[in-house]
Amino acid sequence: MAHGDVCNVSKLTIGTHTGTHVDGINHFIKGGMGVDKMPLDATIGKARVIEIKDPKQITIAEIEPHNIQAGERILFKTRN
Repeated sequence: MAHGDVCNVSKLTIGTHTGTHVDGINHFIKGGMGVDKMPLDATIGKARVIEIKDPKQITIAEIEPHNIQAGERILFKTRN
């Protein structure tokens, strides 16, 4: 506005892993489905939240006791 503009505007540049996001299978498995191919209704509905204690990664040892079933919606609550 000091230069005659009608408003102040800021620019924010972030990575795709900032905040809440969905990873496609291809994020971890070569040739896996990307989120662009995933049906949108897979993201809508009841979900189970699993809190992750490991500060660096989600490990099989930590999620195995939760008995995740195929097609179940899971949200991982991480330190991030």
